[in-house]
Amino acid sequence: MTQTSHAIPRDAFGPDAHSVDTEVLDSHIHHIEHGDGNPIIFLHGSPTSSYLWRHVFTRLTGRGRLIDVSHGRSSPDEPQ
Repeated sequence: MTQTSHAIPRDAFGPDAHSVDTEVLDSHIHHIEHGDGNPIIFLHGSPTSSYLWRHVFTRLTGRGRLIDVSHGRSSPDEPQ
């Protein structure tokens, strides 16, 4: 895993959230994560983005390792 410098509105996910890209084969999976413990995974549908979960994400801070997976784009605010 590598921490990225995407222009993601991480503040919307809480002040301690960070953006991560994980290389998979010839591509990558992007996610925002925060915390430790049991994972709580957020998956969005189409045509929405992971930004959809920002309010739920902040309310669950401290209750586990929050992982907000972005698929279809490399970051929640990247234009299509």
